[in-house]
Amino acid sequence: MKKLFSLILVLSLVFSLAACGSKPTEPSTPAEPTAPVEPEKPAEPEIKSADLQAFYEKTFVNENMPMMGVMDSEMLDAFYAGLTALELKQCIVAMPMISAVAAEVALVEVANADDLAKVEEIFKARITSQVEGGAFYPATIEVWEKNAEIITHGNTVMMICMDP
Repeated sequence: MKKLFSLILVLSLVFSLAACGSKPTEPSTPAEPTAPVEPEKPAEPEIKSADLQAFYEKTFVNENMPMMGVMDSEMLDAFYAGLTALELKQCIVAMPMISAVAAEVALVEVANADDLAKVEEIFKARITSQVEGGAFYPATIEVWEKNAEIITHGNTVMMICMDP
């Protein structure tokens, strides 16, 4: 009985080893050489449009800021000549209610990136006119001269002048 059991055990091991075998594979033909694949360049990040009105209200409308009035198109033509002629997605320009305060904010998003330089030039002209006497008071002229700044990001341009 022990011999029979040993024989069955040996046969089961032999068959289990035979089941694990595989057929020999035929040699494969070498693959055609292909051109090296260049890695994909990362896509340019898309700059999304911001809600300039919400930004203005959150940043510049509070008890620490002077009372500002948003300019209509007639005022824009007088103080920012050429701005209303451009195709703008958003435009908020605010100035203080009294001239003795040196504060002004202009937020513009252009529809066409080619107009960015034009908006920057219009903002520079506004700063220059204020520095050259448009701000009237020596203290406000000094604020325009030292603190006015133009910042461009994507299709948005901001001109800000504030007394620190």
